Amino acid sequence: MKLQRRHLKRAGITLLLLAVFAGGMLGVRGYRLATFAYDLESQLRYLIDDGGTIGTSPAAETFSDLYLQVIFGDNPQLLEQVRTNIREGVERDPDLMLGEVAAMLVTHREDDNGSVLDVAVHVIGGFPLGRMAPQFHRDGFFRQHVDENLWSVANTALRFAGREMVLLADEEVADRQSAVLDGIFDGRVGPLLVQMEEPIFYTMVLPNPRRVMPPQLRHHISAVIYQGAISHHAGRNELVLLTNSRRSANYTMSVISDLKRVAEMALKTRFDGVEYEAEWGTTTGPWWSYEMAQTSEQTTIEREDNLVRLTSDFERVMVNAIVKSIERFGRDWRRKRLVMEEGLDPREADRRMASRSPLHYWSDEHRWGPDWPVAPSDEERRLLDSQVELRNAERTRERAEAQLRRHEEAAQQANERREELEAAAAREAETEEGVSARTASRLQAARERANEAETQLASTREDVDSARQAQQNAEAEVERAERAFADAQERRLQRVSR
Repeated sequence: MKLQRRHLKRAGITLLLLAVFAGGMLGVRGYRLATFAYDLESQLRYLIDDGGTIGTSPAAETFSDLYLQVIFGDNPQLLEQVRTNIREGVERDPDLMLGEVAAMLVTHREDDNGSVLDVAVHVIGGFPLGRMAPQFHRDGFFRQHVDENLWSVANTALRFAGREMVLLADEEVADRQSAVLDGIFDGRVGPLLVQMEEPIFYTMVLPNPRRVMPPQLRHHISAVIYQGAISHHAGRNELVLLTNSRRSANYTMSVISDLKRVAEMALKTRFDGVEYEAEWGTTTGPWWSYEMAQTSEQTTIEREDNLVRLTSDFERVMVNAIVKSIERFGRDWRRKRLVMEEGLDPREADRRMASRSPLHYWSDEHRWGPDWPVAPSDEERRLLDSQVELRNAERTRERAEAQLRRHEEAAQQANERREELEAAAAREAETEEGVSARTASRLQAARERANEAETQLASTREDVDSARQAQQNAEAEVERAERAFADAQERRLQRVSR
């Protein structure tokens, strides 16, 4: 007994130590995550309030052939076109090489053969252009037209990303891009939707993101690359974090994984982005939070040597969530510009932005729900309609089967009653008096009720068979619609995954 108690005591101590260790690890990771989130928010708030940038790199380094080769080397056509656009821009205005680059966004299209078209290079940062660079850091954003040959975009400066945006592209491409950006910063997404009829491929590079990073990651991440594509019905995002070593990559991947799980938890709890059963069937909370939670869950995180890669594919509903977020940002930016830059009274700014939406939160063109601005495709509409038909068929079958069970019980009771009366009539027939008139009448009525119940039961069985067949047909239609939608969606995803 003493030996057993000793073993039990050791086992208990071991389990206690393991529990303490596991709890300590969870506590450490939780504290690390909370500290990371707080520091990230504080750093972003400081940069926005102070008018600083996310961190810049000399334009001469960012525009160098070696740097461009590292970023765009996997697509030789795109690399050559980017080099051409930058070279022509620098030839028009050599001062570009004296500036600082906070971010570089490259957008392009691809034809059916994979050839690169409509390349536009957006350079965000600060450029001298005849002024002293330190002045721009405090101003945040300013009114300064870039050389017309560089196609200044609506005289708009991004305060957070940098002080100025310069567009390097052919004249026709620059006009389209300017219309899109003008619309975005004015709270209109129509021009963007026109461009999204065919996939738009993009690559954004933050060459020196350390100022935006909290202390936990500041010395681990050396560059951020955000790339992907988006169209009306499909999109793909890929975030690549370039770290200094494998150890830094492992640490970064651990922090990003924790952030991903916390974001999913917040979307499901704080914003009710979950699926649940209601009286009328399966439903979800707010469509956007549910879609974002699903997209986050499907996002993969991988490590390749010094790289940490997050990849996600999404479909039409998530595209609508993104576009509506852009619209909301644009309306906020427009109101801020009216008040801060144009010096209007806030009431006058509200009057200019008035719409039918409560508190003028959205534009008049805005529509609620997941089906605006991009409506379901023909394949998706067919799938949705077939799923509705299937649910109706399932409910019809369930009602028919419930009625069948009631009729089976009624037929069983009628037959039992008929058998009782037949047994009673048989016993009376053995007596001298014979079967009484009352028993004969009751037996006849019982036989009629049993026959009627059997007839009704047979009819109900036919209804159940018909309902089951209708459900099978609906299931087959859903399968066909799912295959057609999956094939169409696969083709769309392939187009944005080139």
